[in-house]
Amino acid sequence: MEKVLDEARDWNVKFDIDVSNQGKDDLFPAEILETSAHRPDGVIWSMSAKTVVWIELTCPWEENMSKWHFEKKKKYNQLKIDCEAKGWKVHPLEVEVGCRGYASQNSFYRMCKVLGFLRREREELKRAVEQTALHCSHVIFCHRFKKDWEERPPLDVSSWH
Repeated sequence: MEKVLDEARDWNVKFDIDVSNQGKDDLFPAEILETSAHRPDGVIWSMSAKTVVWIELTCPWEENMSKWHFEKKKKYNQLKIDCEAKGWKVHPLEVEVGCRGYASQNSFYRMCKVLGFLRREREELKRAVEQTALHCSHVIFCHRFKKDWEERPPLDVSSWH
């Protein structure tokens, strides 16, 4: 399988985060589809290759991973159909990372394969993702009785080797 990102050099990226050139409320890229009711957590697209990859992350209780995988797949199925009808190659990636720190082997490895991660990179990323999920669940648990949460900067996991 050829790595999707090797198909072009004009990739655009939008993720569901607040940064200077995008906001959490940005819509699905209009150059792909004029209107869409849904917007995945992350969208990567190339106009020259007419290819779009999206990532939809879910952090369920581990026993519910399969259920949520298919729920997300169903939720974005019409978006996939609409993009393909406009001539786009679509790679929908529904990824589950459990709230107790387990990344779903199937969906996580599929994402890494589509994006072209090497084995070592994939294992490092998986470890960082699992530690981050575990840390975030712990913070939520510790603050579960707080009515108001103060705004916090993004979590820096670069030192968690």
